[in-house]
Amino acid sequence: MQAEQAYLFRHALLRDAAYQLQLPGDRAKLHSLAFSLIEQMAGGRAPEPKPAAGLELLQEAHPTDTFAHELAEHALLAQDDSSAPAEKLAALGTLASLYLRRGAHHAQAQYRHDLAASLWTKSAAATTGVDRAVALCRAASAAERAGRPHDAERIFQIALNQLRELGNQRCLGYALIDLAILYQNTGRVELAERCFEQALAMLRHRGERLGEARALGGLAGIHHETGRREMAEQGEMQALAMFREIQNRRGEAISLSNLANLQKGAGRLEQALQGFERALDIFQEIGDLRNAGLIWSKMGGVYDQQGRTDSAQRCYEHALSVHRRVGDRRLEGVTLANFAIFLDDQRLIPQAESSYKQGLAISQEMGDLRSAGIALKNLASLYRDTGRMELSESCHLQALSLHRQVGNRRFEGLSLCDYALLKLLLGRVDEARQTWREGAAILGEVKAKVDLERKTASMQTACTKQGVPPFDLAGC
Repeated sequence: MQAEQAYLFRHALLRDAAYQLQLPGDRAKLHSLAFSLIEQMAGGRAPEPKPAAGLELLQEAHPTDTFAHELAEHALLAQDDSSAPAEKLAALGTLASLYLRRGAHHAQAQYRHDLAASLWTKSAAATTGVDRAVALCRAASAAERAGRPHDAERIFQIALNQLRELGNQRCLGYALIDLAILYQNTGRVELAERCFEQALAMLRHRGERLGEARALGGLAGIHHETGRREMAEQGEMQALAMFREIQNRRGEAISLSNLANLQKGAGRLEQALQGFERALDIFQEIGDLRNAGLIWSKMGGVYDQQGRTDSAQRCYEHALSVHRRVGDRRLEGVTLANFAIFLDDQRLIPQAESSYKQGLAISQEMGDLRSAGIALKNLASLYRDTGRMELSESCHLQALSLHRQVGNRRFEGLSLCDYALLKLLLGRVDEARQTWREGAAILGEVKAKVDLERKTASMQTACTKQGVPPFDLAGC
């Protein structure tokens, strides 16, 4: 062990030993002193975050936000002072709750979703009633963004049960929208559709126009995924009109982007590009750089379809620079994966492989198992197309394991269909047929009609090239 490492190791041991030697009451007093000094040096008492529509918070930046997590811990531990008057202990509890909320909000803004989930969970434990249920919903959403859908679903169910017991239909409606998004992201579109419909009915009944617009937009996404294109476009147009009616600029931009996605899928590329450009203008106007980065990436996809490869590459590179500037590692990884697909299509294989691997590394670093599984699936296809069959098979198996771990049925089905094509190329025709049927059955089960049509076409082309009769669609 090097001298510096030895010092740090011993220093940590001595520090912990010195801390434990303090009497509990004295430790609590020291935590109270630390709280006061940090808060004073950081700019004084922070204000309460303001409640916004849905389950969000409006929080203006404050100098203490960087230290909010630490302040909350000191306030919590300072309550162990049994000699302190009840009024002081109650005040410390209130301050702990304040800084837990501010710390969780700040962690979300920094894309530290695991920390945000932990702080929202602690915030829930420090309160009761609707505030507790709403904090749990926020914890669940943060856990889902951190790539822990099973934890998120469990927390959501606890929060939903509490909101039902409390009879709070408004918060329940918004919570159902967030749960629906989780179901959609894990390929359970029937459950997602049911939740969006329940949320829509509840929020429409209460006159919650913002919630109604969000639920309509969510349903439009489900309709698009399941091949109901006209219903999808009608629903998104309704959502867009509502966002404009209530002058919600961020919602308007998201809806414009979603509508442009539908137009892109229908081959109306100029319309799609105009929609993305209008959405980008709004995101830049309101300072939402994260979503602006997403739009740059989507515009890259349109330019790619138009054959304007130089413009497409510039868009992807700009999207990456935006995500790096705002520090959103998760979206940087997702954008790298999309850029890799573009590079792969251009047969720029070394660059594509590098981008896939960078995106995969970031997803693994962030604990985003869903994105890691998708990156492995795409990397497996690149290895297959470049004749590296053993690497391809290894990536397929890893991808399938991750999709099953997070319960992502849609991508499990997609990966099985892709794995079947690899087996076909390797001459394992019976295995390929069985694997493709399993994948197609899952896509049919989750109502991924568009995906199933696309994979069926790929399978039929591959079978023709190999001189094998196309695999049947029985049960799909």
